[in-house]
Amino acid sequence: MNREKLEKARAGKPFKIADIVVYVFALVITVAVLVASYGRPGEAVEISVDGKRFVYSLHEDRVIDAGALKVVISDGKVWVEDAECPDKLCEKTGKIAYGNQTIVCLPGNIVIRITDSEITASTGQQ
Repeated sequence: MNREKLEKARAGKPFKIADIVVYVFALVITVAVLVASYGRPGEAVEISVDGKRFVYSLHEDRVIDAGALKVVISDGKVWVEDAECPDKLCEKTGKIAYGNQTIVCLPGNIVIRITDSEITASTGQQ
């Protein structure tokens, strides 16, 4: 790049109006997708253990023995209280309560997912 072009580039505005419009539009779309995906409290918990699916209501407190995990459902939230795996990442995930949130235990081949309705979780359809 020659010296004139470099000086001209430094003297120009770092952002143009069109750049700002594009950034704002991208931000609005991102926030809308996040709110749509995670904004609603879930209705059910789907626990998959080695490919077998079990569905429980989030509104009914219980403790579930899911093989390598002790899963607790209480006050509309679900979490892993005890895990046999060495890294215990599933315990460190904490409590989840909103649609499409998940807890995964790879060593135990267990996936815990919040769904927005019990119908969706049990049949896969609305």
